[in-house]
Amino acid sequence: MSTEKQEAPPPPESVLPVPPRRRWLPIVLAATIFVSGCIVGAGTTILVIRNRVMHGIHHPEEAPSRITAALTHRFKLTPDQAEKVETILRVRQAELQKIRSETQPKVEAELDRAEAEIAQVLNEQQRDKLHERFRKLRESWLPERPEPVTSNQ
Repeated sequence: MSTEKQEAPPPPESVLPVPPRRRWLPIVLAATIFVSGCIVGAGTTILVIRNRVMHGIHHPEEAPSRITAALTHRFKLTPDQAEKVETILRVRQAELQKIRSETQPKVEAELDRAEAEIAQVLNEQQRDKLHERFRKLRESWLPERPEPVTSNQ
């Protein structure tokens, strides 16, 4: 029998060191994903709320039925209660429309004055941008003046 000598493991100083684990990488990735999710969620929420508000501004006639549906769900209204609540809301909506039709001309006049005064300070190119901005503002936040609604509906 031959005596073969088994090779001994190399001395510890010649072993390549194991690179340190990158523990920070998963933490940074998780934080990035979390922050991105927060930004997307907040942006989506803002857009949804803005669209609902704009829809409500442009379609005030839908408010009584939407509010009644919400109150019915929240307070478990009976059909009779819901009908009475919607009737009340329609009457109040008509009164609010009347108030708005009386006051909106004053609001529009003040906006006209502000736009004219600001335009005097600007050059022609800036004035064009200002007028466009005011036009968009009025389209978004000041829909056409409502006709007073009779409360007999």
